[in-house]
Amino acid sequence: VYIYKKEDGFWLSDTILVSEDENIYEFGGSVFFKDDLLAIKAKYGSIGDFETVVILYRHDGLNWNEESIIPSPNFSQTFGFELMIQNGILFISDPANDNYSGIVYQYLHIDGIWTLIDSILPVIPLEDTSFGYSLHIFNDTMIVGAHGNVFISDYSGQVYVFIHDGDSWIETQTLLASDASESDRFGESIHGYENTIVIGAHNNDIAGGGSGSAYIFKKSDGVWTEYKIIIPSNSGNIDLFGDTVSMNSNFVFIGAPDKNGLQGAAYVYDPHDNSIHSNFAGDIRNGNAPVTVQFTSVPQGNPISYEWDFNSDGYID
Repeated sequence: VYIYKKEDGFWLSDTILVSEDENIYEFGGSVFFKDDLLAIKAKYGSIGDFETVVILYRHDGLNWNEESIIPSPNFSQTFGFELMIQNGILFISDPANDNYSGIVYQYLHIDGIWTLIDSILPVIPLEDTSFGYSLHIFNDTMIVGAHGNVFISDYSGQVYVFIHDGDSWIETQTLLASDASESDRFGESIHGYENTIVIGAHNNDIAGGGSGSAYIFKKSDGVWTEYKIIIPSNSGNIDLFGDTVSMNSNFVFIGAPDKNGLQGAAYVYDPHDNSIHSNFAGDIRNGNAPVTVQFTSVPQGNPISYEWDFNSDGYID
């Protein structure tokens, strides 16, 4: 694991962490840090016969020192898939737990020992849904992705919303895409900030197989509602747009790792932009000029008229 430190406006290599345990490999499978605590996922055992563990490091002001190794409670191979630290509590997801119904564990440092204090599950756990495939906590809200959820159809996906009531996490809402369909994997990636959530569905085929999409949800009067669907104007097959997402108060960042033949791309959007866009699919029905074309519109909003950009060059044709 490489750690960089910003000095005089430049990010410089500060520390390289490696495990000296010969049974540890794929060290750095996932990482998360907050304040002086760093959590790192790794595999423990041998190839083909291993469990995943979470290794904790604490910074003493000068160096990062290994503090503890947390083993999987059930010898899982996805323990630590997602990691979060909030208010001194370590959250560890395990989407393959119990036939891929999934779980999120909570650990607290008590008397020098990281102790399992609680587990988070949906009100109705379902096998093959991978609850915990994505995880994010902000303010008093936890969002957990289950990209294999089958409420609409296989792997359409769903996101669970939990609120902390001061004592425990309470499931308050489940989020679905308005255009949900099989294998979209809605909830593959998630991120929240204040009253906005962005959710990726990298396998959505709205602009071609595996082109992908992302969804903005906003909260009003305590209820999360889909605000808009984001689809790039240059979207194409197998871009996997929405594979990763992040956001702050001003920007939404969305990754498309397979764009341009695996070259990849990252897109930046304004989460508060309520302009209406629409992608079109054309199907030529007659061959003599003037050609008659039937267009299928998938709008983000409620358009009352259209302008045309046939070649996606950003100019109205």
